[in-house]
Amino acid sequence: MEVLLQQLIEEAIQRKSEDIYLMPLPHKYEISIRTNGFPSHFRYLKSEIADQLINHVKFKADMQVGERRKPQSGSMDLFIKEQTIPLRISTISNFKGQESMVIRLHLNFQLSKGAYVSDQHYQILKEWLLQKSGLLLFSGPVASGKTTTMYQLLDDRYRHIKSSVITMEDPVELIDSRYLQAEINPQAGISYDILIKSALRHHPDILLIGEVRDEETARMMIRAALTGHLVLATIHAKNTIGVLNRLIELGISKQQLIQSLLGVSSQRLIPLSESSHHSKQIKRAVLFELMTATEAKAYLLKQTPLKKEESFNGQLDQLLEEARISYETYQQFFLR
Repeated sequence: MEVLLQQLIEEAIQRKSEDIYLMPLPHKYEISIRTNGFPSHFRYLKSEIADQLINHVKFKADMQVGERRKPQSGSMDLFIKEQTIPLRISTISNFKGQESMVIRLHLNFQLSKGAYVSDQHYQILKEWLLQKSGLLLFSGPVASGKTTTMYQLLDDRYRHIKSSVITMEDPVELIDSRYLQAEINPQAGISYDILIKSALRHHPDILLIGEVRDEETARMMIRAALTGHLVLATIHAKNTIGVLNRLIELGISKQQLIQSLLGVSSQRLIPLSESSHHSKQIKRAVLFELMTATEAKAYLLKQTPLKKEESFNGQLDQLLEEARISYETYQQFFLR
């Protein structure tokens, strides 16, 4: 089973994919691999082979092998071709008791020059991160590169200003020995809000919060940002305005947001067409929608939206007009 697992992971790495799906069918399993947000068929497995593979992965990820009824999650590292690949595992059974499994790959890579649709947007983020205190919020769908962006920003700052950094994630995705990295553990009672409280006693310069999920975490995040710390956090929302609305739903007042916010970033990882002398190549690049503190204040007090050309949809319109994205990409990422 270890050989089969390594073959699947190697295939996903070669395709630069995010997820591997093992899904039960009536008499077999289908394995799909998702790349650029699109799952594609890879191969079929006999049900008994798939069951053995699922049990093998669950064992390596410290999950309960004999438990098939309850959804489970776990994580593990796999050493392939002289690199360690962190994997996050999730299982859910259907009404027949057949388990499905999703294996998420957290590939440790640096976003190189040209990996952004607009390098100017990334420079704005770097400027925000030079502040001594305040709140930077990041949003975007799963596998859009939010964590990579935040760690790249931390790296850029650390090269110029050595800082005390504490990160808290579920799980830790990118290992960096320069930072104190903590992991959420619900079974042990270690939640985001508890870690934030403990981290503040360490007097860090910067806090990275993997996800703001509830009111208590949101409240502690604001407290940290207003007491002299630079806070980076992710939150699930469709766009930058959605981030503000989500925090208001979590009990954060408009005044608290105005006092603490440095900026809001929402991002998508999109297929970008690049013309060369011989052919048109497709690569993935990060498209940012940024909202400054001034723009956030204008929205919170007067419901003033972003300028169209600064919004996701406005940027997609421009990219389509310049033939830098296909019409299919435009339709897929256009926010409705």
